[in-house]
Amino acid sequence: MKRILYASMQLPWPLDNGQKFVTVNDLTYLSQHCAIDLVSFIDPINLSRQDELLAELRKRLPNVNMLPPVVHTILHGSLLRHKLPVLVRGQLRRIPFIVSKYRNKEYLSRIARLLQGDDYDVLYIESLNSSFVLDELPRGCLKGMKVIYRAFDVFAETLTLYARELGLSPAGMAVRADLLACQSYERRLWQRADGIFTVTRRLGKLMADAVPAISDKIVYFPVFVEPARSRAVPERAGPCLLYVGTVHYPPNLLGLKWFLNECWPLVHQRVPEARFDVVGRGGEALLPVPDGVTIHHYVDSLDPYYQQAAVFVVPLFSGSGIRLKILDALSHGVPVVSTRAGYAGLEVTEGDELLVADDAPGFAGHVCRLLEYPAERRRLAESGLAFIEHNHSPALAAQAINDMIRIL
Repeated sequence: MKRILYASMQLPWPLDNGQKFVTVNDLTYLSQHCAIDLVSFIDPINLSRQDELLAELRKRLPNVNMLPPVVHTILHGSLLRHKLPVLVRGQLRRIPFIVSKYRNKEYLSRIARLLQGDDYDVLYIESLNSSFVLDELPRGCLKGMKVIYRAFDVFAETLTLYARELGLSPAGMAVRADLLACQSYERRLWQRADGIFTVTRRLGKLMADAVPAISDKIVYFPVFVEPARSRAVPERAGPCLLYVGTVHYPPNLLGLKWFLNECWPLVHQRVPEARFDVVGRGGEALLPVPDGVTIHHYVDSLDPYYQQAAVFVVPLFSGSGIRLKILDALSHGVPVVSTRAGYAGLEVTEGDELLVADDAPGFAGHVCRLLEYPAERRRLAESGLAFIEHNHSPALAAQAINDMIRIL
């Protein structure tokens, strides 16, 4: 059995963001075939709950050895004292901020000690964030080992969209500088890895087109989604819209403000009884909200919200990774209305599995159409469930695991 040291950017519990969901998903299937030790960071705000969170995660992943996580404060550091110096140091070394902000001596030392003390076959770099360890491990640590890089996106592509959105503002200029570092860094990382696991076939093709020499390293390893036991029934749903996500994440916040300012008035005018539930951390950034809109923070279960939702909205114009929120909505039988950037990374077909618009009248029109026509909701719901079964069903995991073992 292969032994994997899995380097994660965060303790993947509770499942309150998409990155954690993917980590748990990967660990679920990899641990059926490999012995895994998990190294991760923990946010200081969760430190008092560390034992509780580890206990809950061990119930979910009984075959994974959870090592005590390393505390990392960068996400709560001040701009001038913590984040700006990290950004500057990273630029000097041509390392993008998304990597340099996670650099941590204790984390690096723990990885090095484990690699020197145990006989691992694979170092699994869960995302671009934790890839800093490859540049800073002592020489000889990786001798005889394979490196797997788990790719969620081409992050330089995400930064390009974000820079365009911010324009020539100071923040926009900083993002442009970071983009140059990211483009070269990502390509070096792809070439250094022995295997690259991509969440979509499109991503694998994009990477191989940019660097043809890596094409043989790429394995399509999607997110596997269990169809929900309790699915929303579109023909019975009331006029309720739903959004799920970390609200204070800048692309999410910008998209939601656009929806509330530009789209929601059009929806409310045409369907006065419509309601909109926003579920996710950081919702206070949207306050005050218009009539009919309710902000929910962390909830124990999303099932009740999916059960009453007639439409799931994804108003995003930038961001990174695969939109797990869309997969979750489709698996619950809830029709989706998205911008084109909102479903980036998913191999869905516009008009079949979801409705798409980038302008406010078009977006609001799709939402109202679904609220008013149960047959259209049912058509999209059935197409969405079929898409999950054919592209993200756990039944597909065996082939992906076999492809992975072939590379290793």
